[in-house]
Amino acid sequence: MQAATNEDVTVEGAIGALQVREMRLLAKPEVLDRLSISNDTLYGLIRAGHLPRPVKIGVASRWPEHEIEAFIAGRLAAREAANGAPPPNTALQRYRQRQSRARAASEAA
Repeated sequence: MQAATNEDVTVEGAIGALQVREMRLLAKPEVLDRLSISNDTLYGLIRAGHLPRPVKIGVASRWPEHEIEAFIAGRLAAREAANGAPPPNTALQRYRQRQSRARAASEAA
């Protein structure tokens, strides 16, 4: 029976099993160190849905390393995308624009 089970293993299944064996789980201190954030910030990012929830092993919290790396890569990509974008129109900028238009209107009158 064991020989028949071994014959049913596909190449994709073997690769998937290999990838699972290579997955590394990071403890909370490692995650905090990699992201250079506090404990409160970590759980705030999780509540906001920006970071994945931890995998619980007993009472310990662990994060798959690839998920933390994907979070960092996403933040880097957002930074690169923002570098080419115009700055956001803040309330101060809108106030200055209104003042400028009012000044121009009073000078034209």
